[in-house]
Amino acid sequence: MTHKRNRFPRVIISDAVVFDWVLLIGFVVLAVFAVNYNARARSIPMALGILGTVMVSFQLIVDMFPPLRRKLGFVVESGLMADQKEESPTETDNVNSAEAGNYGGNHGKGRTEAIQEWVKILRLIIWIAAFIVLLGVTHYLIAVGLFVVLVTRIEAGESWIRSIVLAVSVNIGFFILFNLILNAQL
Repeated sequence: MTHKRNRFPRVIISDAVVFDWVLLIGFVVLAVFAVNYNARARSIPMALGILGTVMVSFQLIVDMFPPLRRKLGFVVESGLMADQKEESPTETDNVNSAEAGNYGGNHGKGRTEAIQEWVKILRLIIWIAAFIVLLGVTHYLIAVGLFVVLVTRIEAGESWIRSIVLAVSVNIGFFILFNLILNAQL
């Protein structure tokens, strides 16, 4: 008698899945609260809420069900934390029980790599907190421009030229959107 493979993919609960759930709840709440705004004020939060909900839903599905990564190939891991690839037990058939028990943690990584990852996350939280403080004490275009320049230069390792061009582009886009199109008094 041959054994049939389980048709239902193994559900993985990891820190990435918990983070996806938090983001998903945040985007759903944003979309729901945007319904109560007037028509002009609702357009941006509603669009962000719906788009974010769809995108994070796909990421959540891929993170929770690793076998579906092949079927949802358009969900790509890239960006600042892309080097945190975890090996799925379904991708290799020769996974022993000790390795399977560690899946979802820092599989295949040493303690120093795990600490470095958490330090990177802590630095990002500090950047966001500093941005919020700067946003409260200066004009939003100054805060956004400075944030974009410093984060892309220091964290992403881009050149000063690219960082400044990106910051100027973002500021022009924000100025057109908020000041010219929406007439927002920020």
